[in-house]
Amino acid sequence: MSRKFNIILSLLVMTTLSLCAGDDLRKSMPVSCKAELTARAVSHPFYAAVFTSEMYKFLNDSYTNLRIYDSKGQQVPYVVRPVMKNALVTSSKTYIARIKSLSRLGDSKSIIELVVSGPKQKNREVFIVKRIMIDTPLKNFEKTITVFGSNDCKSWKTLVAEAKIYDYSSIVNLRNTVINIPASQWDFYKLKIVNFSEVKAMPGFNRLIKKNSSTNNQSVATQSFYRRVDFKVSNITLEAQASVDRVDRRLTSWKPAFVDAQQKTGKSDVFEIYTSQEPLVAVKVKTNSVNFARYCKLEYVDESGKSHNISGKKIFSYDLPGIIQHDLTLRFNEQQHEHYRLMIENKDNLPLENISFKLESNNYQAVLLGKGVSMPLQLYFGGKNIPAPDYDVDDILAKVKSPEFTRLKLDAAISNTSFDQALGGSKKYRKLIMYGAFGAVVLVLVVILALSLKKVESIPLKED
Repeated sequence: MSRKFNIILSLLVMTTLSLCAGDDLRKSMPVSCKAELTARAVSHPFYAAVFTSEMYKFLNDSYTNLRIYDSKGQQVPYVVRPVMKNALVTSSKTYIARIKSLSRLGDSKSIIELVVSGPKQKNREVFIVKRIMIDTPLKNFEKTITVFGSNDCKSWKTLVAEAKIYDYSSIVNLRNTVINIPASQWDFYKLKIVNFSEVKAMPGFNRLIKKNSSTNNQSVATQSFYRRVDFKVSNITLEAQASVDRVDRRLTSWKPAFVDAQQKTGKSDVFEIYTSQEPLVAVKVKTNSVNFARYCKLEYVDESGKSHNISGKKIFSYDLPGIIQHDLTLRFNEQQHEHYRLMIENKDNLPLENISFKLESNNYQAVLLGKGVSMPLQLYFGGKNIPAPDYDVDDILAKVKSPEFTRLKLDAAISNTSFDQALGGSKKYRKLIMYGAFGAVVLVLVVILALSLKKVESIPLKED
């Protein structure tokens, strides 16, 4: 069945939507909209009509108030399916590297060199390292790492220079402990970690002493409460690409959002967004501001004006030397509402500049289950009292899964000598030819030998 649906999806029927409330060509069918379906080119036996974004506000939640008729006035069976696309998906595999050595660089206490070994030799052919992941329980740090590769631990090649790993949990949810490297197959990898040991102040002790000590002793006391913190590494994991596979994924569409109103509530910006009730799965915030983090919350507003929570998260955008990370998208389960409310909490920060939004929605289509339909087709949708279908959808789907067919009779097989000759003959005939040629050569040699002996016998012998 999936193969047939792949064929169906390859042909998208062009729809010309005509919103004609009250204009119903079929008087017995009280619907609010109609559209004509035409095919650009008939290249497959099945058809599919992709819903336009304007259609969703007329369709019910289960998409059952929709009927399709052919040019003869007959209902065409259909089933609603998401539009799929074939995409490449890369899977990965990992290997926890073994630590070979750990040493400080010269007399420096803040620079160390960590050498780890890659997979065993027998696995190197299929393990091409592309990323190095550093597992650490620490938070609130920033380290600079240079990565080298070697096969003998003597001659080292620089793979990545001064890459940054960091964690800024005390300020914002921003963390990166992954280093991307050129695809390589080295036996050993060396990580040169700068600022491995840090001297950190203990502000809790400082505040306590400032509160309970005299003025003369404050400077001495506050200078005493510092501690050295070494960077802790739990594991070094090497990641390689395992395979690239083709999978079917939902096809989505992006479009700008219509913002009806914007207002300020306390220390937040509130936006009222209206849609055509297409099936939304994400909202992306667009702004000219950079280097910020804000909590963002999305709700939908029902007909009574009551709001309901959908999703909330902290969005951020950072573009700094060595740190470029953006996450401005809220994702959620599919929602179909007309009115949404999005709030961005600024607290004591300045509002974001030039805010706009983009909406991501799933695409759906009516897959026609009949073959050989009479064109053109008419699509009717949006009515509340739409007539029941005059066909059994389950029966149609069962026929698609197990189609009826006409059996073909297979006659008795006969030898096809011309086919053998076209390919140079069968093995049996080739052996006969080879033996025959060998026998002919032997026969010729025997004849030549016999003639030679006869000629020798005819020569008179001389007497002494």
